[in-house]
Amino acid sequence: MTEEIENKDTTGAKQKTAPNPIVGYWKCERGGRASVTQTRKRGRHFNTSCDCCGFVQGTGKARQQDIWDNAEFEPGLTVACPSNVSSDKAKSKPKPEPKEATDFNPNESEPSEESTELVEAETSGRGKLVAGALLLLSAGVGLWLG
Repeated sequence: MTEEIENKDTTGAKQKTAPNPIVGYWKCERGGRASVTQTRKRGRHFNTSCDCCGFVQGTGKARQQDIWDNAEFEPGLTVACPSNVSSDKAKSKPKPEPKEATDFNPNESEPSEESTELVEAETSGRGKLVAGALLLLSAGVGLWLG
């Protein structure tokens, strides 16, 4: 009387998946060479692993942006941009050409874009209308409650 035991998971638990593959390498905060992996979960954040820092799963914007901008990604692999990172790499942005130095004259004033925007906002009158409507609304609610 021999019984065969079947290898079934009766709890309904998920089977473990393969670990995230290494997508590149990055110089960590302490100067070590860290391997970079990318999560499969929502956000697609980077994780790093090196001898000096260990396995780091930090998802902060500054850390993720630094990895995105400075990591050496493996050629031929598709790397998704993490959700909290701007996809424009700093390396690909053209450097602005320096303007020729001219003498500064304090008597000359150049109109700036900020000052013209402020003038347009003040003269539109819409801000006063919204402020007045909010004042009337709050006074009406105060009378109704009081």
